[in-house]
Amino acid sequence: MKNNKFHWIDDTIKIDFPVPKAMQILMNECEQLDLDEDYAYFNYIETLDCDAKELVYRGILTEKQWDIINMKYRS
Repeated sequence: MKNNKFHWIDDTIKIDFPVPKAMQILMNECEQLDLDEDYAYFNYIETLDCDAKELVYRGILTEKQWDIINMKYRS
């Protein structure tokens, strides 16, 4: 059994690269929804994925960083 404080987020994966403030706010919201066991979390991670994909397209994040975000914020 894994020793996570979250239900769906993999907190062994660290985001150790800068992300835009709006994305950090969305990540914080995902974390709170997860702690609350609120199924709205799954809508938020879909938005997070779309936003990260857009940031890759714009050259703000790399594809590897997008992958890390997706690995962390998944069910």
